Formats: sequence, structure tokens, C-alpha cells
Amino acid sequence: MDVPEIPGYRIQAELGRGARGVVYRAQRGGVSYAIKIESEGDDRSLLACGAVLACMRHPGLPEVLEVGIAGGRPYLVREYVPGYSLAAELETGPLPEPEIIEIAKTIAGALDQVHRHGLIHRDVKPSNIMLCRSGGARLIDFGFATNIHASKHEAVGTYLYSSPEQSGVLNAQVDQRSDLYALGAVLFHCATGRAPYESESTASLLQQHAASPVPRLEDHRPELSPALGLIIEKLLAKDPGDRYQTGGSLLADLRALGRLNQRYAEVGKVALGESAQELQSQFHEMVGRENELEELMAALERALRSQGQVVLIQGEGGSGKSFLAREFLRKASSTRQLVLQGRCEQGQAPYAPLRAWAESYLEHLQSLPPVQRKFVEEELKQFVAQSGQLLDRLVPGLSKRFGIDEQPAIQDAGDRFLDAAAGMFLQLARLHGCLILVLDDAHNLDEGSHQV
Repeated sequence: MDVPEIPGYRIQAELGRGARGVVYRAQRGGVSYAIKIESEGDDRSLLACGAVLACMRHPGLPEVLEVGIAGGRPYLVREYVPGYSLAAELETGPLPEPEIIEIAKTIAGALDQVHRHGLIHRDVKPSNIMLCRSGGARLIDFGFATNIHASKHEAVGTYLYSSPEQSGVLNAQVDQRSDLYALGAVLFHCATGRAPYESESTASLLQQHAASPVPRLEDHRPELSPALGLIIEKLLAKDPGDRYQTGGSLLADLRALGRLNQRYAEVGKVALGESAQELQSQFHEMVGRENELEELMAALERALRSQGQVVLIQGEGGSGKSFLAREFLRKASSTRQLVLQGRCEQGQAPYAPLRAWAESYLEHLQSLPPVQRKFVEEELKQFVAQSGQLLDRLVPGLSKRFGIDEQPAIQDAGDRFLDAAAGMFLQLARLHGCLILVLDDAHNLDEGSHQV
């Protein structure tokens, strides 16, 4: 097809072709971009999808910069990602487990963002995952993406990785769990060097996805950790209700893989997907809380300008407090803010919600890139060391966690402990640029936590 002129961009070369369009490398002002141009001028789905993608910021998603129409055809301009596809990498065989886990974390987080913004990808496969030369992975090609609420049975995507409901063999809703099934098939390929089901016959391939037993990773690579195998098996469950329900739930288990493997070694089984949320509560539209949500976002903007904010959300039971908070946190997460959550319960131990914040952060710390994690750990080690074991009252064993030799405990700590605890969270805010601390059921807050 003829290449229409995109104002301000100079087309340089073709990068790839799909069922619905062609992707070109282009330049503007000495910077390279990738531009997708639809092959059909009457299909505006690229514009709608591109507008939603432009609102997202995630390390696993290329940044969308512009959508429009040129020569009667929709186009999308996104960040150019130098690298090669996961499909090309797999031509040499299976991947090492650490690399599989990093790809799984990145794409699970990316899909969670996509799903929370109301889209499903519908074509997750190795050739649509780019491995960047600078490190990391990106999920690309949203040519088959559609609204999660309007998805219907269509023979789209690649049958090697498609869920049985997406291919139409299983009569079930096509939603975010279909993307997670495809990710499970991709991860199985990464681990074994082959897709979970293979056949030269399309009918046979679809039947295997719908009815054949889920292949066990340990039958192919017994040296891989058992929890990783169980995670992939759960992703490949036939019934969508038996899979991970959200990308966030999957990401939580991937981050806790070490603990899950230890648990498996101790008792021979693990519980997966415990952080899943009901689909209805996560994906239904927000109605009637737009003004309150704007107030919360304005408070976040002030906090980003170093004007700390305390906001209380209150109302009768069932009035939507929790959903308003979740919607705010969803928007805040798209700007990559650090969020720590705690719950206040009647009769809880003193400082319990603060302890939950701190433990949540220690878990988050393990997910940071190695260079950033090393820097943050060194800064926190200095702060914890200066507290003279005061912070061990908040998180037992915290000093040992940072390799700090035992020090004599400070006697009659009094306000010094409160200052140390408050100072620790302020230090986290400084290290990450901003910190959002969430307390659910704050009316049960204990006096000590209130003082901090």
C-alpha cells in the first residue's frame, strides 16, 4: 500500500506487517519513532485503542505519543524500541529461569495496566514481545486489542497461544483471563522451547487447548523451581475461573516466588492467586465520584510539589469509599508512584498498620532493578543504623535484614521511636520522589500509629 505522509515525520524503513497494518521506523528531530498505519481507512479501532494506550505509563509498554488520520488511514506513533523479538530469542532454545521470571513479571504488570484501562490485547505471543537492547521487555502490537466490556468471540490472535474461549471452542466470556492464558503459553514456550500444544491440524490444535491435560513443566525441565511450574499450570487452566483473575495477582505470586518455593519444599503444596480481586469490583465503570476523584488527584499533584497531604475518605457503609480509593490508586499507579497499604483492625497490636507498610515496602524492594535496589538499600542501611535498633521495634529483625551488627538498644526511647518511625517513611518518600500511604478502616487506628 502507498505510505501516507505523516506531518512532521520522515518515514525511513518498514519494521513489520500485521493483519491490519504496517509498522514503519520514522524520524523527527533526530529521534526515531515507530509508526503503525492501518491498511483499511474505515477501521477506527486503532484510534480508540491508541488514545487509551497514550494514558498508560509502564516499563513493559512502549509509550504512545500520537494518534491521528493521514491519507484517510488511522495511524499511531509510539516510542521506538531497539531490540529483537522474544520469538527470535527462542529460536536458540529455552531460556534460563531468571530470564523467564523477569519477562513474566514485566508482561504481567503491563497486562494488568492494559486490563485496568479497559482493554484486552488478544494476541500475546513471542513475536509481540520485544527484548530491548538496553534491557527489559515490551509488549507491542495492539492491532487486535478491544474493549474488555465489548469483546466477543472472534477468530483472532495466534492459535498456538490462544485461549479456548477466544478461539470459540469454549463458550465463555473473553476477558483479561484470556490474555493471561496466552501469557502462560508464552512462558511455557520460554521454559521448554516449544508451545504447550502443537499440531499441523488447526482443529486438533484447538481441541488440545480445550480438552488436553495441561502439560507439566517438571516433565520437560525438572530443574526449574516447582512454584514457577505451578504458576504456569494455573495460567493454562481450561476454565477461566481456575486461572489467575488479574495480572496484578499473577505479579504478586511472581514476586513471592522464593517464599512459594520454600513453602512447597516444606509442605508439598502452595496456594496461588490469593490476591485476586473480584472481576466486577475491578472493572466496572466509576459513576458519581468524579468530583471526589479529581480532589484526590489534585492532592497528589500538590504532594508531588512537596506539599504533603492527608486526605480522609468517609461515608456510610456501601457508599463507595473503597472503590473510590481503588480508582485513585489505579490512576496514581499509572504515574509510577510508590503506594504502601495497611489496614486498621479493632484490637490489633500497636503500630500494626505501620508494620504492614514497612513489610510491604521490603517486599517491593526486591522487585526494583538491581542498580536502583542497591542504591536504595545502602541509603536505608545508613538510616536504620542511625536509629540504634529503634526501628526493630517496628519490624523485628530489620537491622539484621540490612546486615547491621547488633547495637545496644536505646533505653527510654519514648518520642525517639516515633521520630525514627516517621523518619523512615519520609526517607522512602525522598528516595522515590513521592509516597502514598493508605490506611483502610482508619477509625480503628491505634494511638501510637496516630502519633507517627
